[in-house]
Parts: sequence; structure tokens; C-alpha cells
Amino acid sequence: MKTSPILGRYLVAKEDIKAGDIILTVPPLVIGPIQVQGKPLCLSCYKEINDFNLPVRCEGCGWPLCSKMCQNSYQEYGHTEIECSFLRRSENKPGYNFNYHLYDFILPLRVALLKYTSTQKWTEVQKMQSHSKLRKKNKTFWNNDQIMIDCMKKECSVTEFTDQELHTICGYLQVNSFAVEHLGVSGLFPTAFLFAHDCVPNTTHIIDSKFNMTVRATVPISKGEAVTLSYANTLQGTMVRRAFLKETKFFNCICKRCSDATELGTFISAVKCQICKNGYLLPIDPLNKNSIWQCSCGDEKTEEIISLYIKKVSDEVEKVKNKSITEMEAFLKMFSSKFHPNHYLLITIKCLLSQLYGKSNRYLLHELSEELLLRKIELCKDLLQIFDKIEPGLSRIRGITMYELHAPLMIIATSIDKKNSEKYLKSQLKYIKFLLTEANLILSFEDSTSKEGQIGCAAKAALEESKQWEQLFGKL
Repeated sequence: MKTSPILGRYLVAKEDIKAGDIILTVPPLVIGPIQVQGKPLCLSCYKEINDFNLPVRCEGCGWPLCSKMCQNSYQEYGHTEIECSFLRRSENKPGYNFNYHLYDFILPLRVALLKYTSTQKWTEVQKMQSHSKLRKKNKTFWNNDQIMIDCMKKECSVTEFTDQELHTICGYLQVNSFAVEHLGVSGLFPTAFLFAHDCVPNTTHIIDSKFNMTVRATVPISKGEAVTLSYANTLQGTMVRRAFLKETKFFNCICKRCSDATELGTFISAVKCQICKNGYLLPIDPLNKNSIWQCSCGDEKTEEIISLYIKKVSDEVEKVKNKSITEMEAFLKMFSSKFHPNHYLLITIKCLLSQLYGKSNRYLLHELSEELLLRKIELCKDLLQIFDKIEPGLSRIRGITMYELHAPLMIIATSIDKKNSEKYLKSQLKYIKFLLTEANLILSFEDSTSKEGQIGCAAKAALEESKQWEQLFGKL
């Protein structure tokens, strides 16, 4: 472990680490539901309860559970006996008049209860940063947490913890928690909070259906090099990532990517210059949030103008994300003259399209014209060029995109009406096998219940089928 003024405490490799090597496997300290909307969750296994009028309920506290199995046993990472004793103090339960806001205090309550149930886990939690002084300056965060704390105290008559203790716990969760979106939970994990942040991380983490976290190297890591995760969305631009990290993790990122106006040559934040029509506006000083943006032609724009425009287009992205493929393509066409082709707002839509072509109604793989197959190929290849720089190696997004790319390539290469030479066909099949091999390797690490894990299973099956090609063409 090392310490720096910017990163604080962080872990370094004690020896050379190969891509794919497991660096850490740990069970959680505590797990709880993410903000619940629309349907109640089982407090023990976190399954959605579809019929909230007739859920099974805990015989002690009356909170919704999914089954008799969950009703008849307390769970280490779910509903516990001590939690039940606190929740039975409240007359309000989720499912009656909805009351889904009550789920908001479950995870903070579970962290607080570690003080009584596990000295070892509570000691581990206290090693984490809460940044309470900095959080208090953010009135939005602080006031929202106070509303939750007041609700906990009102509903469960919690007097065992002071407001300050509960605010500190909220800080632990905000700064150090890891979300598991496909399982609908978030939690704290030992040791994992010591990984430094980098906007081009050298590891990836997976949390399986039993809530165990595994951290793997995505690229080779040299002895003495920092072992890093990304706590921000790598597919966003520097301005957005740095603002998020400052607001929620309380540090200013100065990593190699953030320090480079071009973001390692990806131009993922570049705005098309409307004066010369050829160049791109980039921040003169990307580490200064108020930096002037300048084009090589000399035109300049203030950060405020850039931010307002980005916000406006971001709102359009949110609207079009749930619309048709045709409308998404129209969006890309409309804004292609406003941004670099790699701009993260366009990448958001391109990622969606790369997966929707072949899976959406009226756009299934066997229904795609050659033009649309080529479009899917173009999207996937463009994305991979970017991911190779900002999510290199055995990263989840590369694995998914490689799998998406193999299918249209296969259809075009083996199309009956194509008079492709055997040499060309063999070269294409060799490339397809490479894509499937990489996708299978990367996604084999994923939990089998997740979307990524299911894609990994499909990649493995397709790779098995490729053995038939070698019977026809020899070793690829």
C-alpha cells in the first residue's frame, strides 16, 4: 500500500500481474437494496415481488418477502434478526400505500447494525473515508440524507445512533459502495475501497449472485504499479467524469486521460468548430473546469457555452435512447456535424445501436439487409477502436462488442449469393474465431445470471460451432 496527496491510500502490485489474473476475491461486509421504484423487493434475496397485494411477509416485522423459503430463515446478506427487531417498531410497510421510500434507509441501517453484530466488519467499515466535512458543504446531499435519517428515526424509533453517526455511514456508502445493478443491490467490500481510481482502469470487478466480489487485471500490471478501478463512467467525457468524481468522491482526477485534451487521441469530448467546419474545439487546460475551449483555427468558446450546449444535447440523448432505431440513426445524422464522430454523446447511441441491430423487432439478424449488416459492422469496429484506448484489454464492453461484431461478419462471409474466394472466406472465419475467442474469455468471468454472462454463454456456444469450419478449411 502507498499514500499520495491526490489518491490517498492505494494498492500497488507486489509482483508482475498478467491480464486475466485474479487480484482480489472477497465477500461483502454488507449488502442492501438500491433505491426501489415501482415494485417492492424481497428483503432477503432482492427479487422483485410482482403481486404486491399478496406478498409473503416477514412474520416478525411484516416487510415483504418473495417466498416461504425467505420467510422461514434469516440471511447473512439479507434480512437479519436484529434488523427485523428494528423494523417491527414501524407501522408502515412497503406495499401498503406503496411506501417504497422506506427501502432507502435499509442499507444505512444495516451498516449501522454492524456495530452490534460484527466488531470485525464494523472495524473494516471505519477504515473507509466518509468525507463528512466535505459532504456537509453540499447541501443537496446532506439534506437528502437528513430526510432519510429523519424517516429512519421516525419509522423505527432509532435512538441508538446519533445523526452524526448516521451521516458518517451515508458518507461511507456514497464514497465506497459498489452497485450491482442486475441484482438491484449495493454494498461495501473489504480492501476493494483501497483501489485507486483511473479513467483508464487496469482492472475490472464482478459481483456474483452470492455477492462475492472478484477483481481481475484487464491488462498486464507491472510490479509497483497502482492497481486501479474506475469510479466514473469511462464512456463519458473528461468534464463530466471529473465533475462526478469531485461531487461524489471528493477528489480532482489528474490521470493521464483527464490531463490530455484529446483523451488519448479519442477526441471523446471534442465539439465541431462551426467557424472553420474542419477543426474541433478542445479545452486549453482540461484540468481547469473553467478552461477556454479552442479550435486550431483560433476560434474560442467559453466553458459555459460548451456546457450549456452539451446539457441541451444530453437531454436529447436521454429522450432518443428509448426510441426506434430509425430515430436513433436520425439523431446521429443530425449531430454528426456538431461533434467529433467519437464524442461520448454519439457513442452512447452507437453502443445502443450496435446491440439493437440483430435483436430488435423487425431488425433481427436474419432480417437485416446487407446495408444494415455493414452498418452494424461499422458501428462495432468504430467502438472497438475507442474501447482499445479507454477500456483496453479484457474489459466487459470490449467482450460484448466483439461478440456483436462476429455475427454480421459471419452472415456476410458465408452468404450464398457471395462468390467469395476460399482464401477470403478463410481469413474472415479466422478473424471471427479471434473475436469469439476473446469474447468468450472476457465474458466467461461474468456471473452467469447477468446479461453479460448470458452473452458469454452464447459466445462459448458459437466458438464450439467454429470447430466445424476447421473440418472444411483446416486449422484457422
